[in-house]
Amino acid sequence: MAVGRNVKAVRLADFDTAGLTGLWDLATPTGLDHACTALHITNGSNVDLEISFDGVNAHDVVLADKDYWHNCQANAVLPDNDAQWRRGQKVWVKWKVPGVGSVYIAGFYQ
Repeated sequence: MAVGRNVKAVRLADFDTAGLTGLWDLATPTGLDHACTALHITNGSNVDLEISFDGVNAHDVVLADKDYWHNCQANAVLPDNDAQWRRGQKVWVKWKVPGVGSVYIAGFYQ
């Protein structure tokens, strides 16, 4: 018999790209509420966004009007090992030109 685990969601972070400075802006000021096995970033704006997980380096890009899924479990070393974004992990965003629209960051954990 398989052991079931429920998936839960952290509080949704959202912001308007009109308020971004062009530098690394903190999108999740308090960090993730829980260690997350998956992150989903939806870019509902009209500009491409760079994503950083340390506030210094670009780690990924979310194109305008697209989304980005990062499933940590897909990167777990063994089937019974967890790979997670740590609790308190912060996410920064940056654009090259000003934009219009919102960005949403969702996290999921077990």
